[in-house]
Amino acid sequence: GQFDVVVAGCILLHLVDPFGALMKIARHAAHTLIVTEIDPYDYVGQPVLLPNFHRTKRRSPEDFMSWWQFPPECISMFLDVMGFDTERVERFTMPSPRWKDGRFYSLVAKRRN
Repeated sequence: GQFDVVVAGCILLHLVDPFGALMKIARHAAHTLIVTEIDPYDYVGQPVLLPNFHRTKRRSPEDFMSWWQFPPECISMFLDVMGFDTERVERFTMPSPRWKDGRFYSLVAKRRN
């Protein structure tokens, strides 16, 4: 079914096919889609223009963990193809006990009529 608002919160970075997943998620958004991810811009503000991909070491053939970093511009362009307009991007930090405070963004997109 469809919902007025659909939120994808920090899941794309862990998926083998993040764009395929985003396409499936977007099908359920009747009006608004919010995508939150780690902000790939480094702490001195250097731009990251393309998605970055990092893989952890494999302990076995079944052990796969991906770490994508998507700039909001990349997500915005992909959503545009799927019929969404980016309304705004909000950046924020979130405290973490494991590493330096994490930098994130939330992109709010509206489905075109």
